[in-house]
Amino acid sequence: MLFLWSIVGCTDTKNGTDNPSNEALCLPLETTNTVTLYGHVGDLNTDSEGLPTGVEAVGVSGAEVWSCVNDQRVISDEQGDFVMEVPDQEFIAFHVSKEGYMPARWVASPWIDGLQPVMGESYANTIMTPEFATTVFDEVGVPWDANKTLVVVDVVNPDHENPEGGWDLLGAIVEVTSPFGISLVMDDDTRMLEEGNALSYHSDVIIVNVDTGPLEVVVTPPDDSVCHYPEYLYARAGELLHVSIYCYYE
Repeated sequence: MLFLWSIVGCTDTKNGTDNPSNEALCLPLETTNTVTLYGHVGDLNTDSEGLPTGVEAVGVSGAEVWSCVNDQRVISDEQGDFVMEVPDQEFIAFHVSKEGYMPARWVASPWIDGLQPVMGESYANTIMTPEFATTVFDEVGVPWDANKTLVVVDVVNPDHENPEGGWDLLGAIVEVTSPFGISLVMDDDTRMLEEGNALSYHSDVIIVNVDTGPLEVVVTPPDDSVCHYPEYLYARAGELLHVSIYCYYE
């Protein structure tokens, strides 16, 4: 599915600053048809047992989730869960905000994620505090720069399921086109960070201190699957940008 998206006029470079419009931080509306998405906002700062980045993460209540594509807003409940009607198109974008947390933007597919209100099958993602980001990245020698963007990428192939990574496309190489500080792989189970950009068992690729502005994510799959990308991405200062990439056999 291709959709033309012009970036002309999306930024204001007055006085050398980069101030993207709301349109630049969203995705275009491609259809008026909607689908029900079941989601979960988790807390990446928790030390709870289990997977800290999925539906088993401690839920964040009172987080506002805004589907900017069709301008729908909901508040997560006491368990961190939310339900929202979103456009039935390949990619949508959420803005997630909660006092004390870094602003977050999630880009995902309602065709794949959150189709059922079942723990483990809802669309689950996490947010973090600025203090947590500072502590974590200080430990790996790349201090978090609040004037940059923290980009997290996961890659899945819904056409297959393996005993190690579920839908995770193990071995996929993740790159971004913008300058950045360091690329890390985080194991969701152990929360250990290692330098690299290849997805392994239960992992995401975290790209720290990405320059702000238009952004492209490039995935090299380990097999003959074809990856689909959101039409337009923009990195904003001080934000956690989580992008899900979907690869299929064609």
